[in-house]
Amino acid sequence: MISLDSNAPLRLNGWDRAYLPIIHGLPPMGTISLSALADADQLDRLVPSVASNISSDHRQAAITIIHYAVGAVTEILLMPLVLDGVTIQASADQLGIVLGDDSALIGFWAGLDIGVHYGELVTQSGNQLSALLRPIVATVQARESLSRRGLDLVLFDAIWRGCKRLNNLYAVKMDRNWVEDLLNAMGDSRSKKPRTFTVQADEGEPVEMVIPRVCCVLATHSTPHACPTCPLHSGAARRQYTEIWLRSLDEDGFHAETGRKRIISNVLPPIE
Repeated sequence: MISLDSNAPLRLNGWDRAYLPIIHGLPPMGTISLSALADADQLDRLVPSVASNISSDHRQAAITIIHYAVGAVTEILLMPLVLDGVTIQASADQLGIVLGDDSALIGFWAGLDIGVHYGELVTQSGNQLSALLRPIVATVQARESLSRRGLDLVLFDAIWRGCKRLNNLYAVKMDRNWVEDLLNAMGDSRSKKPRTFTVQADEGEPVEMVIPRVCCVLATHSTPHACPTCPLHSGAARRQYTEIWLRSLDEDGFHAETGRKRIISNVLPPIE
C-alpha cells in the first residue's frame, strides 16, 4: 500500500470522471465527513437545511443524506476501482460530502490520510463500504424510527445502481460478477431475481429496466415527483414516467441508464 500526503497529489482517471468535483487535500468550506454524518447531533443540525433545499420533510431529507454518502463512496472509492484498477483505503473521517450555502450537494472530499492498493480488491472494498456507510444508516434509523431492513435495501439498491451505471458507461475490465461480490461483502445476497419492465426509450430495441426493491426514500405512496422506476407506481405510470425521463437525458445519461447509445431514426416522414 502507498500512503499519500500533501507532497504526493493523487490523480486518478476515476476521480477526473466523477459527476461532481472531488477535492483531495484539506477539506474545503462546507465539508462534512462521513464520520460526522454518523453523529446524531451533527445529523440533527443538518437535516432541516437539507429538507429545505430539496423541499421535503425531515424523514426524506435524512434518507437523502444516506444517498449523498453513497455518492461519496461510489465516486471516491468505486470509480478508481473500476477505471484505474486501484483500491482506495480511507477512514470515515477522511471522506466526506461538500455542501453549498443552501445545503445542496456540490462535491466530495478525500483527505490526505488515505492509502492506495494497486489491485482490484472487490471484497475488501465491499467490507470498507459497509464500515463507512452502516453507521450513517444506523443514525438515520434511530432518528427517524425507520425499518432497518428498509434502509438496508435503500443502501444496497443505491450501491447497485451506481455500479450498474459504471458498467454501462465504461469498458469495465473486471470479473463479470464484481458487483455481486461487492454487495455480498456488504451483506446483500440479492438471492431473488429483480423485477423488471421494458420501455421504448428511443427508436431502437426496447430497454429492460430494474424496479427497485423499495422506494429510495421509503415513501408509502406514489407521487408524480417520485423516481420514474419507483416500485410504488402502477405499471402503466412507471413505464410512462421512465420513457419520458430516458428521452430527456443527454447522451451520457442515456448510455449510463440503458447500457447503449441512443438510436435515432433517420427515416424522413413521407411528403404529403
